This record gives sequence, structure tokens and C-alpha cells, in this order.
Amino acid sequence: MIMSKPILIHAASHAEAEHLISSMLNTCMTTVGGWNYYDGKFGGVSVIVYESGDGMVNAASATTVAVAYFGPGAVITQGTARRIAGESEHGDLFIAESAVNAGRSSHCDFSPKDISLAQSGMLLKQKELRAEERLAEVTLRAPYEGNRHIGTIASTDSELTEKEAMALAKAFGAEVLDRESAAIFQVAKTFGIPCIGAKLIYNHEDPAMLQKFAEYIYVLARRVARAGYGIDFNVSNLINVNADESDSE
Repeated sequence: MIMSKPILIHAASHAEAEHLISSMLNTCMTTVGGWNYYDGKFGGVSVIVYESGDGMVNAASATTVAVAYFGPGAVITQGTARRIAGESEHGDLFIAESAVNAGRSSHCDFSPKDISLAQSGMLLKQKELRAEERLAEVTLRAPYEGNRHIGTIASTDSELTEKEAMALAKAFGAEVLDRESAAIFQVAKTFGIPCIGAKLIYNHEDPAMLQKFAEYIYVLARRVARAGYGIDFNVSNLINVNADESDSE
């Protein structure tokens, strides 16, 4: 018997989650460990939307609880991010096919203790957390009205100056920066669950842009589920990533 699995959708803040929650049908809120998880449907697809709060520890903790409690088929970490390299601009979509933990004080093995290794590219090779190629392709194909980019996101709890951000971008090959993605990628990897990042480059307050981005995530979650990640059965070889190409609402 094929059972459905929910798609887990992460947001760091209420502003990043509210449009998604308001779009859900049959919503039921469950509180576990102090975090609120909104269980509902996006057009027939089961989703769980949750707000972790800011930072790596909150993101890792809330995601670990969600994965253990709800057993999702895939994790989407979405929300806003800061450009630190490349050509992305306000309102552009950045697909994080990989993530690196660039935290200075982290004791985990993703901390750049040897900057010479980072500059040589060896550290990046060792520490990068990558999405499945197929999941990245599904994410890239979901319709979005605007420019889109794909690459590496770096995560750190530290407040960085422009100079520090540029150095980080060079060391890790990262184009955007946030405070949560690497932690979520790490948790997903630990549990063996596919994970992808979809980030809005966001430079100033723009509620209309947040709404537009939420509409993209709505469609993306449906496509991810219909590509086989929302099914408790290994059907990845039976389902084409283009199967939901007409789903543009």
C-alpha cells in the first residue's frame, strides 16, 4: 500500500510563513516542544508549515522535532536571504542546491577552522551539504515570475560586515547568506530525507513580493509531492519530473 507523506516547509519568521498558512486547507495546528506546526493541504497535497525562529539552533531543533514527529517525504527551507556574491537582485529567486555552515563558533565539523583549506576549495568539498539533483531540477522548473539563480547558500548566526560577507563568499563559493539553511540541510541529511532551499533575495520591506514568493512555494510543494517525494514508496524511477508541468496556479 502506498501511503502519503507530508512535505515539510520551513520558515524562520511569521512574515515568511503567514501567506503559506493562510493558503492551506483543513489546517490543524499542533504544538510540539514549544513550536507550532500547521498541518494542512495545498490543493490536495499534504504539507506541514512551521516557524523555527531565527538562527541555526532554533532551525535545527524545530526541524528535528518536525522530522521525528511528522515523518515528511521532503523538506523545503524557504524564506528570505541576503545576496553576498553573484548577480541576484531584490525579488529574484535563489535555489540553494547546496548549503555550508559558515559559523565561526560552531563546534560541528562544518566550521571553517582552517581558512587556507577554504581558500583552496578543499574545505568546501568536504563540508558542503547537497540536495538531490532530481529535487533541485523539480525546484528549478516550478514557475516563478522573475529571475532565478541556483547555487550554494552559506549560513551563520554572526552579523557580518560587507567585507566579511565577501570573504565568506570567496571561501565557500556561496552567493547568498542566511541564518538557518545549513542547519536544516544537516538535519535532513542525518535522517536521510531530501532537502532543498528556495530563497527570495530580499533587500527591503516588500509585502507584495513576499506574497508572490509564497505563491511560488505553494506550487513548488505540490510539484515536489507529485514528483514522488510525498509518497511513502520508492517510485522515483516511475515518476517524471515534468509530470506536473501544467500546475501553474
